[in-house]
Amino acid sequence: MAISIAIPSAKLVALLQSADSSGAMYVSIVDSQRLAIGANILEPSHIIDIGSESISGFMAVPTNSRVSVPAPQVVQVDFHASRSTGFYAADFGAERVAATSQMELLIRCLIYLEARAPGTLGRLSHEGGSSKRIVARDRAQLYRHQRLQQHAVRILDGWWVATNNNHEETRKFIRTAARLAGVGEPVRFS
Repeated sequence: MAISIAIPSAKLVALLQSADSSGAMYVSIVDSQRLAIGANILEPSHIIDIGSESISGFMAVPTNSRVSVPAPQVVQVDFHASRSTGFYAADFGAERVAATSQMELLIRCLIYLEARAPGTLGRLSHEGGSSKRIVARDRAQLYRHQRLQQHAVRILDGWWVATNNNHEETRKFIRTAARLAGVGEPVRFS
């Protein structure tokens, strides 16, 4: 039996208005009980927790928060690659992140894992091989060769991600991020 988390509509509207009085921001679904809101959907400024009916700054989400979802469900993370190459998914326990390209899957998974365990991107920035890092605060730190910087995409809160990865690198990077987020393995891909 799936657990349903609900919030009175008036309370949700009040939380949204407290974060965005102008009504100009975007809202995305982070997981089964949290929404992200911000002027740039890839850089949310606030998290709305439906279960506790509260709002906090994006970086203020407790690091010990874990989502328990008894039934598998697709987790919505707003990012769309410019090119669709198929269907790709990564399952983190009972939660699935889906995308239409390998690059989109990597970015969506990184956004999901950072929201689930803040600080994951910081830990991930120290990982990588001799020619590139997975993520960095500065685009120039991603690649050993400057000409490859064009393959970087800016994601959450000023982080950059390396996007010219092959299939195996993408899976390896997602597994590494999941391990650093404390999600555990195995991450299943489809």
